[in-house]
Amino acid sequence: MTTLPTVKLSESELEACLAIMRKGNKNLKLLAEDLGMEQRAFRIKLFKKSFKASDWPGITDNQAAAIVAAIPSIQAVRSIEYKMLCGHAPLARKHALSFGKRNYGGVCEIDDFYQEALMAVLDAIYSYTEETAFTTFAWHAITRRLTTAANKANPFTPLTNEAMKLVRLFDKTANSFNGKVSDDEVYAKMNITESELAVLKDARRKIINGSQIVQEGEESSVVDYTEGRCGIDGERDTVPCNYELYEAIDRAGLTELEREVILCTMYPYYGWQADLAKNTHNPKTGRPYSRMTINNVLKSALDKVKKAYSRKEVA
Repeated sequence: MTTLPTVKLSESELEACLAIMRKGNKNLKLLAEDLGMEQRAFRIKLFKKSFKASDWPGITDNQAAAIVAAIPSIQAVRSIEYKMLCGHAPLARKHALSFGKRNYGGVCEIDDFYQEALMAVLDAIYSYTEETAFTTFAWHAITRRLTTAANKANPFTPLTNEAMKLVRLFDKTANSFNGKVSDDEVYAKMNITESELAVLKDARRKIINGSQIVQEGEESSVVDYTEGRCGIDGERDTVPCNYELYEAIDRAGLTELEREVILCTMYPYYGWQADLAKNTHNPKTGRPYSRMTINNVLKSALDKVKKAYSRKEVA
């Protein structure tokens, strides 16, 4: 994993950086809202080149004046961007390794997770306006981005932030035991509600299987968590296992492109949608499909496959 150099910020340096971020980001947020733009999109456009009102169609004189007045405080945030990014690179690396070790269906390599985590820290640097600890703010931003990255690459079994939080709590609780322990013992010690327990069991069944398409487990329900492994509780999910999924695909009446997209989701990797779009051509135009087209085809195909599987369940 190629990583950024680590910069250790003293307490006074960090506080100075946070003060700069609070001021600059407050202006960034207000300007973006006034222009009706998403904050990240506004920042990217503002940083592309020197500001000229003529490059911003529809902007008023007052809005242009407000941007000019705010640019120094926003540029001040930009001047500390690299220092803050390097200072929190270990946090990004820690999260990347954590997600990578769980190997969420092999969807993303650790390097992919690390890049996503760094982008989350970057977004946090330009959106932080609070009095809370920046580490906590960045931690939540990283978790949301990595969860989204894994879910986008594997849409059959997306994991919510709540599910990810419970899985991390499960791992932490399981590691507090010495030697072998059953899932039920870990669940009991976690002291969570019945609804949270249901979410956790569902999430763990999705994570355990290599393709995230749930299969019957052959391993024992008692595992040695000191070896860093996830156990299998033996229960079945409503998501079809592999052979049932193939049957559902055959019954779904998919087009050739829909079938190809669905099969990609069964053996996903980070960025597969972009690769498929680039290497698959529209027979009518002879041009590659757009990524948006692939995502729309995926949505249509998923609906068809899930309906086909539901019909079998009713029958």
